Amino acid sequence: MKDIHDWLAERVGEDWLGIGSGDPTEFGMLAGVLRAEAEAVGYGAQHLESVCSGDISDYLMKRMSPNAFTSLH
Repeated sequence: MKDIHDWLAERVGEDWLGIGSGDPTEFGMLAGVLRAEAEAVGYGAQHLESVCSGDISDYLMKRMSPNAFTSLH
């Protein structure tokens, strides 16, 4: 199994950049999708939350912001 950090980086890559309207509710729904995908491939939800510093929605908001994306690389 791939390291969860690598899986997350691939899953939430450049193709996710700019998705959504910026509405926190939308990021909550995307976090739920990501959590379900992580569990489906064998990662625990708590492990994913830990990798996302405890808040998957907040992680996604920061990661998917066009300005934040360039600073992550």
